[in-house]
Amino acid sequence: MAVGQQYYVVAVTVLLTAILIMWWTMSRKSSSRPDGPVLLAFITPHCPHCQACKGEVDRYSMQRKCRVIDVSNQSDKSGTALATKLGVQGVPSFFFQTGTNVFHAVPAEAPRTAATWTALAQKL
Repeated sequence: MAVGQQYYVVAVTVLLTAILIMWWTMSRKSSSRPDGPVLLAFITPHCPHCQACKGEVDRYSMQRKCRVIDVSNQSDKSGTALATKLGVQGVPSFFFQTGTNVFHAVPAEAPRTAATWTALAQKL
């Protein structure tokens, strides 16, 4: 095999390897996307009720492999603006986001458990 052909074989091999790595990376990212609604959690670090819910929020996120956003922990003022828009009166408060501007409040009297959130999410 000539030297030029060897470089060609190496270049094609490197290119195919790069394509395979990119495909593998993209397939892993797409499979880790949440199926269903995102749970928006309005919780604060100094609230004892919020801290009691934190473990359940984490459990729900792990079980459903879904996205949970701690809205009140945002560094900018977008969390405050969203809380005002949704009419949040106190913490902890939870909402499911199913679309760009589609929000569903989790009833305040509902138990704050991963099982409750799973059941509610399946109804949306």
